[in-house]
Amino acid sequence: MTKDFLEAYNRRDAVAAAQAYADDAKVLPPNMPMVTGKGSIQAFWKFAMDMGAHLNLDAVELAVDGGMAYERGVITTTMQPGTAQEKITKGKYVTVMRRQPDGSWKLVLDIWNSDPG
Repeated sequence: MTKDFLEAYNRRDAVAAAQAYADDAKVLPPNMPMVTGKGSIQAFWKFAMDMGAHLNLDAVELAVDGGMAYERGVITTTMQPGTAQEKITKGKYVTVMRRQPDGSWKLVLDIWNSDPG
């Protein structure tokens, strides 16, 4: 699921990226208000895409317990809006996924933050 989200995001397809999320999902971006619901999450990711952010996600831990799972990993964000100099930030992320009635997995909680420096 992370791979599908990342591919959709980096090809600038906010609709496909939002499909990784459950209808009642929440995104907790750093230094911003919580984003709730698939439509708002789609708009949030579209905004990030329009700002020129490119993402790379490297999972380092995945655990599944029944119908819930979490993933922890490293996020690298590369920003190059317009003609500005490229800026790379690294950080960490945690996602929580829930099995849906149809058997698929969807993100229900997504949070990340940057490392210092």
